Amino acid sequence: MIRTFVAIKIPVYNELVDAVGVLKKQFSDEKINWVPIENMHITLLFIGSVSQQEVEQIIGQLRSIKHLVPFSFQLQGLDVFKKAGKPRVIFSKVDAGAKLEELAISVRHALTGFYNENAVNEFSPHLTLGRIKSIRDRDNFETLLFDFRNTYFQKVECSEFTLYESTLTPEGPIYTPIEIFSF
Repeated sequence: MIRTFVAIKIPVYNELVDAVGVLKKQFSDEKINWVPIENMHITLLFIGSVSQQEVEQIIGQLRSIKHLVPFSFQLQGLDVFKKAGKPRVIFSKVDAGAKLEELAISVRHALTGFYNENAVNEFSPHLTLGRIKSIRDRDNFETLLFDFRNTYFQKVECSEFTLYESTLTPEGPIYTPIEIFSF
C-alpha cells in the first residue's frame, strides 16, 4: 500500500528561509520539530493508503480537472492548532482568496471514493512550520505568536499541484512526488 496525499509544493525563497530561521531562534527554548524546508507544502487532501492500481486511477481522476487557472497567495502570520487546549502545530496562515479553496474542492470531488470522507476536515489552508512537543514558557510563546500574527513570509505563485507518496521514517516523513499536475 502507498500512503498518499495531494498538495501544493511551496517553492521556498530567501524571505521564508530567513523568517523560519528567526522563528527557530525566537522559539529555541521550546520543543518544536520544525518541518524541513524541502518538505513544505499545503495539503489539499490526505488520501491515505491505496494500492498501485488505485494510484493509477487517482492520477486519471486528477488529470480530469480542467477548469483551473494559475493564481497566487501569500504566506502571512503565525497561528497554532490546539489539541485539548495545548498548542500542537505552529503554522503560517495562507491569504489566498477563493482560488485555493476552489482547487481543494475540485481535488476532493475528483477523488470521491478514494478517501474516507468522514475523516477529512473542512479545508483550512495553512503551511505547517513545526509540530510542538512541549512549551516551557507559555507566556513567552503566546507573546511571540502575537508578535508574528501578521508577519509577511512570502508570495507563492501556484500553477500546479502534486500527488505525493509519504513514507514515514524514524527521522521524519519522506515526500516523493508521484505526479505533478500543471494548469
